[in-house]
Amino acid sequence: MDALGRASLDRLEEALLRPLPGERVQTAMTPERRRLERVERSDWKKAAVLLLLHPAEVGLALPLTRRRDDLPVHAGQISLPGGSIEEGEGPEEAALREAFEEIGIRREAVRVLGRLSPLRIAPTGFEVIPILAFVQERPLYILEEREVAEIIELPLTRLLESDARRSEEWEIHGGPSLVPFWQVGTHKVWGATAMILAELAWLIDPIAPIQS
Repeated sequence: MDALGRASLDRLEEALLRPLPGERVQTAMTPERRRLERVERSDWKKAAVLLLLHPAEVGLALPLTRRRDDLPVHAGQISLPGGSIEEGEGPEEAALREAFEEIGIRREAVRVLGRLSPLRIAPTGFEVIPILAFVQERPLYILEEREVAEIIELPLTRLLESDARRSEEWEIHGGPSLVPFWQVGTHKVWGATAMILAELAWLIDPIAPIQS
């Protein structure tokens, strides 16, 4: 791992020891119409996702997955490996299990660093807990081809570039909405994944351009 990667990892571990910004930063990447939604409920379903850092050509990177275009739900969307927390599991166990099932990440190689802020997704009724983790080498991915179309490597440095965060007006939730997203190569990363990445960017650099 190069000096930039080591410095970024150290900074993240230190940041996880302090209070997290949570919704204050997540909201910057929330679609406009969703910001206006206020859902009160007591039956949030629990899920976990994995942000798996690994050494890259420069600094650190993490894998995102693109869902197959023929899936009945969230077809073609960019997401983090993860899914529902099953009975008897904690968020870390669930995130690691799902990462193994989706992209072949072996849990014994993974060092869990900590949790990011929970994110409540009103349309689906899920409360998602992001788990930040690290592996010493870039994984050899094994895709669950019935669900995952491809892996998209996201360099952490991309989150701090001034042109990474963009927005467009889309038709969403039954009407026009200004939707912020991360431009990662040719891909637009939006929704819950974008909101989780916003907090990760803040942890790397609290003065990053994500802040609104």
